Amino acid sequence: MIEIKLELEEINRALSTAYERWSLSTRDKKKDSYTWTDGLMKHFYGCVGEMACAKYLDRYWSGHVNQYKGGKADIGMDIEVRHRIERDKDLIIEKNDPPNRVYVLTRGIPPDIEVVGWYSKEMVKKSHLKKMRFREVYCIPEPDLLDLKEIK
Repeated sequence: MIEIKLELEEINRALSTAYERWSLSTRDKKKDSYTWTDGLMKHFYGCVGEMACAKYLDRYWSGHVNQYKGGKADIGMDIEVRHRIERDKDLIIEKNDPPNRVYVLTRGIPPDIEVVGWYSKEMVKKSHLKKMRFREVYCIPEPDLLDLKEIK
């Protein structure tokens, strides 16, 4: 696990991108639009996770918008970032997520973000399958995650 400290300019860029994503999502009546505060904050935390991961990997973060499930990867061609605010939460991979991507867990509240580890959908096990709210997802605990040096 690596601790990344985001600079104020990076946090501002993440907020700006989150606002664009939330605005388009709301306009298009997507399920992730939620309410003003919930929707915007979900997008914001996603953006800071993506930015922290890109910063650690020394890769460009495009902060693209209007790319829903199955569109462009969060970073490069194959990296998807999943951010959790709580520091004891698992990596979540959805059953309908693209199979040929790497999923990275980030956690925390800006400016201090943990880039925890990664996993691929091909590696998930039946034991990772959990019921979460009204759907089944793969929950990968931290001890199962792989070292980020392998994808750096």
